[in-house]
Amino acid sequence: MDGDDGIAIKGGNRASSNITVSGNHFYGTHGISIGSETSSGVTNVLFRDNTLTGTDALGNTSGSSAGIRIKSSPTNNNKVSDIGYLNTCLDAVRAPLVFDTHYSGGSGSNTPWFTGIVVDGVTALHSPSGAKSTLVGLDDAHPLEVALENVNLDVATSTAAHAKITSAGSDLAPSGAGVTVTQGAREGTAPSCVFPVFPAL
Repeated sequence: MDGDDGIAIKGGNRASSNITVSGNHFYGTHGISIGSETSSGVTNVLFRDNTLTGTDALGNTSGSSAGIRIKSSPTNNNKVSDIGYLNTCLDAVRAPLVFDTHYSGGSGSNTPWFTGIVVDGVTALHSPSGAKSTLVGLDDAHPLEVALENVNLDVATSTAAHAKITSAGSDLAPSGAGVTVTQGAREGTAPSCVFPVFPAL
């Protein structure tokens, strides 16, 4: 339980690679995150069998309620690549999926580019009114490249731009400038979810 990101993998002064985040339960955080400082790059990361609840143990709603999240901008970004999210459960989260290359409106000469992102198995329940996912690449030369497989969201509203998306069994139907969606072959199913109560101290 945290007032900020549940976890934030960064690649500021040094690159980050070969990381697994597995079997965690997050409460009232800003998401299971990569970024925003990734100027040295982030690669080969696996998130597996994690749950995230948009409220903490006291019932406080996260001020930036996100689920799966990669965030950066031209201020401090390089390439984020080969990232997998397997079997993720989200409860009462306002932004289920966030892939944002324009985080906080940052500007600069760097090139945020998210490639080889695979989201396989997500279930989102009890999403609040106004819930929305974001899938935004930098431009057509540096699009977001993401596969969405077995994605079951109870609110499937999204904003998208400059993205190459492969979809297989996904509720999301992103559209926007520079967005292409290719249908893939579905294997597996979205996870059934149980959200543990925050443990007593």
